[in-house]
Amino acid sequence: MERMARRDFLKIGGLALAGTSLAAQEKTDSGPIKNQADTMQYRRAGRTGLMLSVITLGGTRPHMLTMEHALELGINMLHTAQGYANGKSLELVGKLAKRKRDRFYIALKVDGHPFNMDERLKTLNTDYVDFIMFAKHDPQSAQDPKMKEQFLQWKEQGKVRFLGLTSHKNLPESAEKGLATGMFDAVMPTYEVSNMASYQPAVRMAEKNDIALFPMKTLNGVPAKEMQGAQLRSVLASSKAVASIIKSAESVGELDRYVKAFQTEAAAEDDQRIREYVAANGCMACAMCGRCEKACPRGIACADLVRCIQYYHDQQGSLLDANLTYSELSTPQNGSLCDGCGRCTEACPLGIPVDRYVSRAVALLGDGGKAWV
Repeated sequence: MERMARRDFLKIGGLALAGTSLAAQEKTDSGPIKNQADTMQYRRAGRTGLMLSVITLGGTRPHMLTMEHALELGINMLHTAQGYANGKSLELVGKLAKRKRDRFYIALKVDGHPFNMDERLKTLNTDYVDFIMFAKHDPQSAQDPKMKEQFLQWKEQGKVRFLGLTSHKNLPESAEKGLATGMFDAVMPTYEVSNMASYQPAVRMAEKNDIALFPMKTLNGVPAKEMQGAQLRSVLASSKAVASIIKSAESVGELDRYVKAFQTEAAAEDDQRIREYVAANGCMACAMCGRCEKACPRGIACADLVRCIQYYHDQQGSLLDANLTYSELSTPQNGSLCDGCGRCTEACPLGIPVDRYVSRAVALLGDGGKAWV
């Protein structure tokens, strides 16, 4: 199996700032900005015309104090789903909406849990959500016309405003196929140092069709805190289509650190620092391309198990998020039937020891992990 050479990662250098170096400074005027603060940057979210804060507070690690602080900082969108923190994310966003709905937009994900729009709106204490984000993780389902049909029904009922797609796996193909349909107003891709180069055709497609991008998992592969500000600025500067970066924060201090990163304009120095970091440390962050899963003869969700351990547990230090993600996987997806054949590792273009991560996930998050959740 051919491995992705380090020089391919170094091609990332220059993508962020070459040709789009002024993207972060682009001025747009699409009307009043919701919850505006002088120290926050705002960007136009494509054809929606909404002006969004460059950070959206993610909902995987929900805390009311952090959400209140986000509004104080000028953040004006929250992303949530039933699967986040066993429903606690929805409940807390709903409590905040009861008092301050006029200060923020809501992006609601339709995930693998049973979905009833009226029940979700009731929990959220609102009559509508701004973005409904369908989670589709393969190229075929990312083109499913039933999403648009359901969206139009909800929109006619006044329950949603804009249609979005979120993809964790089979990237960038899933995002590309979704973008090609033209039905989405926004796409939320896993967009990190290991796949930024391969994502450029999808990014250009979003730019051409005025579709907003909400990158997530942007710091995967960049565990060094002193490098994370440069990476966030590079992602924002990589395209005018990037409207808002999804970031969860477990504390006020963590959120402050992310916001502070954007109080400095993107510069060539950021790009150079990321290049040097990748050159010195390599990049073993899973790109969620899905090749490992295609190679697995037992139907194991290898990429999800890598994400549980590599991103949530090892980098984020969140056993809770790792457990919650693992608990959504059934047999054989959860790796319990893995025989250690190693085909997943052989298929990985980055040389990640996928089989070892699968073994770690089963050992750490197996039956005991599910019980702990």
